[in-house]
Amino acid sequence: MLKKIGIFAIILLCLSGCSSSPSSSNEMDVYNSRTIAFENGYIEDLTIIVNKKHITDYEECAKEIIKKYINNEYQSMIFSFDFGYPAELNATVFLSENDIDNSHPIFEMTYSQEFNTYEYNIKDNPEKFHIEITSF
Repeated sequence: MLKKIGIFAIILLCLSGCSSSPSSSNEMDVYNSRTIAFENGYIEDLTIIVNKKHITDYEECAKEIIKKYINNEYQSMIFSFDFGYPAELNATVFLSENDIDNSHPIFEMTYSQEFNTYEYNIKDNPEKFHIEITSF
């Protein structure tokens, strides 16, 4: 069983842990992704560039990040859901690549389950999840 978990973790890290710089489009995109695998599933950590001058509604932006991730709609990165969807999704959000270079995020979001049970995944059981936002 531990061997399976180890192989699962290595595959996930290889598939989604690669850094990629978004294209010069004005669309929201993934700059980087990191997967943390454990026995019951995994957590996905994203670095997102929104490619906008400002964001007025962080919660609406967080919902768009979640939707684009579940639908695999990011331009610069394709996620593999061969082993299912994550039990938690986290993102650090920047307005531009320049803000990443200067370590200046605008907010962080966590899309997680109550009590961190990691029993459900973000696609099949959205009613079990809530969004938490920390702005800077």
